[in-house]
Amino acid sequence: PDLADKVASEWATTGTHRDASDRKFDQAVLHTGNEMPYASIVAVMDALLQVKRPIEVGQKIEQVSAFNLTFAMN
Repeated sequence: PDLADKVASEWATTGTHRDASDRKFDQAVLHTGNEMPYASIVAVMDALLQVKRPIEVGQKIEQVSAFNLTFAMN
C-alpha cells in the first residue's frame, strides 16, 4: 500500500494524461533482472495498477488504471 500511495502521489504531480477527456495513458515500464522474486514483481505491478484516473466513457466518467503497463525481464 505504501508503494501505491507513493506512485499515486508522484503521478498526481507529474502525470501527463490526467484529464478525463484525454484518451491516452501514461506509460509505466517495469524492467527487472531474472533474479527478482516473482512476489516482488507482482507487488510492483499491483501498486502501479492501483493508481486510478478518470476517463470519459460515453456520458459517464469511469475510474481506470492511470498507466499502460509494460513488463520486461532480462
